Amino acid sequence: AETEETKQTAAAAVAAAVAPKAPSEIAGKTIEEIIKGWNTELEQRSQKFAQHSGALADWDRHIMRNRTTLLALEAEFGRVKAANDAVEQQLDLLEVHQLEIHNGLLSIEAGGER
Repeated sequence: AETEETKQTAAAAVAAAVAPKAPSEIAGKTIEEIIKGWNTELEQRSQKFAQHSGALADWDRHIMRNRTTLLALEAEFGRVKAANDAVEQQLDLLEVHQLEIHNGLLSIEAGGER
């Protein structure tokens, strides 16, 4: 009889070990309490999501404004660079003319000294 009783005790222990247990967060709660908890959590997460998406939208607008500003600056830089290149070209031309005039004056001086 003891072996039969031992077998039954062992079988009960195995059955208890195999039986699924409810997660600790919902253990002892009614379905209504569980659903209310989930709804509360969903509402909190939804509010945080709305806050984060609002902040992201603000950053996106800020980035787009800066992008527009940078594109305008890039276009202005192109115009300034082209004007600067034209001025440098004119200065190079003036330098060549100045050198020619200088050489001409030197040859006139050399001719006058003879």
